[in-house]
Amino acid sequence: MALTYQNSGELNVEFHGDKTAYAILVYKHILFSLLTLGIYRFWGKTNIRRYLWEHTTLDGRPFEYLGTARELYMGFVKLFVFIIGYIALSAVGAMIGGVTQVIIEIVLQIGIFIAIPFAIYGSRRYLMSRTRYRGVMFGQAIEGRGEYAKSFYVGGFLTLITFFIYAPWNAVNLRRILTDNTRFGSEYMKYDATGGQFMGLLFKLVGILLVVLAGCAAAGYSVTTFMPKELSLYLVPALAVGFYIFLFAYTSAMQAPITRFHAEHTAISGYDLRCALTGMDIIKIQLISFLITLFSLGLLFPFATIYRYEKIMSSFYLDGPVNWRVFEGRQAGGDSALDDLADALDVEADVFDAFI
Repeated sequence: MALTYQNSGELNVEFHGDKTAYAILVYKHILFSLLTLGIYRFWGKTNIRRYLWEHTTLDGRPFEYLGTARELYMGFVKLFVFIIGYIALSAVGAMIGGVTQVIIEIVLQIGIFIAIPFAIYGSRRYLMSRTRYRGVMFGQAIEGRGEYAKSFYVGGFLTLITFFIYAPWNAVNLRRILTDNTRFGSEYMKYDATGGQFMGLLFKLVGILLVVLAGCAAAGYSVTTFMPKELSLYLVPALAVGFYIFLFAYTSAMQAPITRFHAEHTAISGYDLRCALTGMDIIKIQLISFLITLFSLGLLFPFATIYRYEKIMSSFYLDGPVNWRVFEGRQAGGDSALDDLADALDVEADVFDAFI
């Protein structure tokens, strides 16, 4: 049974799937993909997505995933032409060698970098166009693709030259473009956070971490300087272990206020998204997921994945009650080739990105 955060008057997100059933889908996906040299992966990915969507509910009603394995396969066929071209150019560069090889590799890497924002936007657009709720389709406007790419390139450059000071503004701009171009039926979503607000949150979170780090460094110096050597041999390792435990717990807990921040600045047609996730929730989720994976030597990783999905998704809710009649149906489009490209570049939108 999913952990649900009950809020009077709000519509809760819940996951009603079975962890074992999900794990079987993942194991089948891996096994059949190996046996078919990767061909089954399109069917496996589609089955997993459909299972997650259909067992995730909002206000008691499930989402639907309408994508097909054939779409993903045909998208890969389109992408395969570019993969062959990439391999061929790399081979030519290797045969020629010298400066020419270096130039070819640089050009290829630049090409990959240029493709990343289009893959991210396209992957999310494909998922939105194949997601339905209460008979109404989600969608994402293609017009936002150019703006997203421009913000990705310019924001990335500004982040580098400002030594990552601009990173919060860049992150907010990219999320705003994705969110503001996402719609449910006829109504578009809205993200109203500013870079300054996000910077303030990160400044506070990182500031606490730096204070603790300074305290640990001072404690370590005091122990090694003023304590007897015999005693410091025990205290220094204890301080180190304590610090790493704190680092794991705190960096995990930091995800909660960041997730709440993004959720609480997201709305659709005047209905606000909310998140009840706490730092202790995240620590528990991360710890249990880690232990499941560790003690099973990685074999039970699907159980860790679905446990994390269940707990995080079940922390979201929508301010209600909602008049669903305001959301009119509209057709949506998306290219599965960009979803495959995002997968190849490891920037693929997952189910969290689809809804949050």
